[in-house]
Amino acid sequence: MRIVILADDPLLVEDLPRRLRADGHQVSVRSAVDDLPEWLLAEGIHLVVLDADLLPGHRLLDLCRTLHQESSALLLLLGRTDSITQRIQALDAGADDYLLRPVDRDEVRAHVYALLRRHPLSTLADGRGSVRATTALVLDLAGQRLLGDRKVIPLSDREFRLLVYLVRHEGAVAAQGRAAQDQTAGML
Repeated sequence: MRIVILADDPLLVEDLPRRLRADGHQVSVRSAVDDLPEWLLAEGIHLVVLDADLLPGHRLLDLCRTLHQESSALLLLLGRTDSITQRIQALDAGADDYLLRPVDRDEVRAHVYALLRRHPLSTLADGRGSVRATTALVLDLAGQRLLGDRKVIPLSDREFRLLVYLVRHEGAVAAQGRAAQDQTAGML
């Protein structure tokens, strides 16, 4: 899975990435949040761990909404705010989890792994890095691309999610099409 950690806390930028990389995840660490929504969508990120204090309230809520509407990325926020209202607003806007800091490193790691288990690709791959889409094509889950016949086909986040959906529901579309044909044939 592709994970980005946006923070300046050593707990998050040193220990957590090392452990996630050891498990085979691609981890990026950033401190700049200027072009964050565009960058996250372009990179096809699956999980964002974000120090919520890096963004002012309205920008944080905008990011939550954008990710929720335009991406399958999960969002774990860590913040120091004592305002329950602000935390609830972030969750209502699309954040998947919100931890109040200071927080124990093992608790952060446990929440990260819980979110990764919920990601749609996690259940599709059963721990594998790729899934055969057809006899000639392989869906590279970590690279978010399609591989086949000596070609690498990069996919946008939306294309990737659509392909994952089709692979997960293989046969359902064909079965519905056959049922519609049978129904039409019975009318003639």
